[in-house]
Amino acid sequence: MRYLDLAVAVLVGTSAVAGVSAWSPAPGDSASARLQTTMALRDDIAGFVQSKGMSWFFSTPPEEVCSVAYRSLGPADLMSAEVGAFACPGHPPASADVATLTFRIATTEVTLTAWSDAAA
Repeated sequence: MRYLDLAVAVLVGTSAVAGVSAWSPAPGDSASARLQTTMALRDDIAGFVQSKGMSWFFSTPPEEVCSVAYRSLGPADLMSAEVGAFACPGHPPASADVATLTFRIATTEVTLTAWSDAAA
């Protein structure tokens, strides 16, 4: 009887440890952190557009839009732009958290892409 009690105790303990290790909140935390980063990047893009005004994108040469966009965010967050057919250098790595905003001014389409270099 003693061996049976010991075997049941080991089985219950093993099941408990396996259950706890299988149920991990870490993936949910990771998804939440990525979503929070993406939302902050969207806010950064919206703030950039609001601070410059729509007419600035229409009247500024694409090279300057690229330069200003790239420098506009903090050291861990980067932004690139496409103005019409002109694409700025620099693209987010595949693993980066990315936010994009596209709008049209007259016949020119502008796409701003921001990403977090810290998450890459």
